[in-house]
Amino acid sequence: MSCVKVGRLVPPCGAFGSCVNGSVCVCDNDSWSQNSEWSFFVDDITLTEVLPCNTNEKIIKAFYALIGIIALICFTMHMIIVRSRKKFIKRLSLYIGLVGAAFMGFLRVSDHTRLYGQDVPFSIIWAVVYFMVTHQSVVYNKKFLEFQVQTISFVSESDRRKQFKKIQVLDYWIMYSNMFFFTPALFAVAFISRPSAYILIKVCFGLIGVFFLAHCVLDWILIEYFVKALESLLQSPGRGRVSTGSSNDKNDFLSAKNLKAKVSQLKSSQRGVLFFDILATFSHLAAAFSDFFMTLWIYYFPYLVFRFCLFVFTNGLPATIKRLKQLNRNRTINASKSNITNANTSSVAITSRVSTSKELNVEDKL
Repeated sequence: MSCVKVGRLVPPCGAFGSCVNGSVCVCDNDSWSQNSEWSFFVDDITLTEVLPCNTNEKIIKAFYALIGIIALICFTMHMIIVRSRKKFIKRLSLYIGLVGAAFMGFLRVSDHTRLYGQDVPFSIIWAVVYFMVTHQSVVYNKKFLEFQVQTISFVSESDRRKQFKKIQVLDYWIMYSNMFFFTPALFAVAFISRPSAYILIKVCFGLIGVFFLAHCVLDWILIEYFVKALESLLQSPGRGRVSTGSSNDKNDFLSAKNLKAKVSQLKSSQRGVLFFDILATFSHLAAAFSDFFMTLWIYYFPYLVFRFCLFVFTNGLPATIKRLKQLNRNRTINASKSNITNANTSSVAITSRVSTSKELNVEDKL
């Protein structure tokens, strides 16, 4: 078999290898190697010598190690934060994702032969984590939009509320369809032949990419809706009311300074959402139409999970710190109460001994 060429602009054996005798790829240095993971265009996984030198195992191991560590920390943080069984069940999908990510990370670091599409346990964990990451993206997106509706109370009273709701429902339908119809198909990759897996991934990634593109457009429209609403309020403050979320000043008018800060925050969120939506769209569509970009999923997927874990960590850290301070304060209060109780007990005991001593002295005198 000849050296594999995975793209028109990519040389055989990749940028870090050379094709020898037209049949074997030799990597330029020890940092780069060949890997059959995500090389579904090759039917025989033992023919790694013809694959491009695009695998840097140190980078991949670093990603998976960070995933394992951060996911474990995040799970511990949430066990500190959660206070009731109801909240635990409500966040169960998040906890499954974190445990799966931690297990996947440590498993991949301990054994580099655990590859998606080849090792069945690792492939199942991979699909579970991918599903949970996608699900959490939908949950976060839903909470973000609902928070904006609650924060900007006049939106719910506006005639445009119905239009906003239709777009929001369409966005949810797109993301949930993507999650429940196409993502589960990735579970089957390890159980079917390589040619079938190649076709399945191409089709699934192409459809997922199209759905992400639609989601990207709708996200932009929805956030732009809030931005325009706030800008109109900024020009005419008497047209609506804004809820600050506080029980004391709920439905008070916001100052121009606060409104401008809110608009700036929304625009920043809009740019961030747009960037990640475009990245997700490109990574799936590019993999669907190019074998070269498919091979890059050895880096993109751990990056995707790492970003998810980092997001959970940064969002959960303030609540964890607050909870730990509260627990420490409760321990201090309980310790103080215990000391006061002990002091009162000691005082009573001393008083009792003094009274007894006085009584004995009186008896002696008598």
